[in-house]
Amino acid sequence: MPNYHLHFIGARLYDKQAFEKESHRLGVNRAFPPQVIKNMQWGDRILLAQYEAVNTVSQITNLVCDRWGRANVFGYYVFDGMNLDAPDDIRQEVIKRLAVVETIDRSETVDRACGSYSIGASHCVTDTVKEIMVKLEEACKEKNFEGKIKVFVSGRYYPITPTVIEPVHFSRAGLTVELAEDITAPIQDKNAVRFIVNYSQRRYTKKKKKEQAGVVQKSIEGFPDVNYGNGDGY
Repeated sequence: MPNYHLHFIGARLYDKQAFEKESHRLGVNRAFPPQVIKNMQWGDRILLAQYEAVNTVSQITNLVCDRWGRANVFGYYVFDGMNLDAPDDIRQEVIKRLAVVETIDRSETVDRACGSYSIGASHCVTDTVKEIMVKLEEACKEKNFEGKIKVFVSGRYYPITPTVIEPVHFSRAGLTVELAEDITAPIQDKNAVRFIVNYSQRRYTKKKKKEQAGVVQKSIEGFPDVNYGNGDGY
């Protein structure tokens, strides 16, 4: 059976319907640890799921625990872009090192339930994912930067027939799982690196914002994939 990356969507910010509608408009943009991204490849299909804890009784303590649960998978996305939240000097140093074949100057502000940020140009590259992460590390060493750089894996969203994978344990870093179904999707002809600024993360969504989002989502129900292009519109 084929292996896939599995990423959980937090229930504090999204329900499945809200996440799907946002993803159809904006694509998917999720943070992963750098060490995980370094082992990924362009075109990887990343399953999206919500975690459901399953209470079990520990054989050691005889207490109820929720260490294991199930993944309720509802869709996936295809890895075709990276968004980096990096200081300006690191951004310039990384761009110098990348194998850029085209730069698309399309600045915009993106507002998601999980946070907001602004994007500058998209740099279409021929570098592999691992090469980009190595060049990012090299740029940080060159500039003596010891802070953290948040890296987001982005791509186009595709729904699938809901399926359950169990048992799994919850992980914010993502998991690798087997799936009986072989998922196929069009591979994007361009892979892009983008740099974001003014990133503001949300830990939860206020009731008023959810209600406002519901009005917007209702108005775009059944809306096709627009303003997405080749992966620029996150």
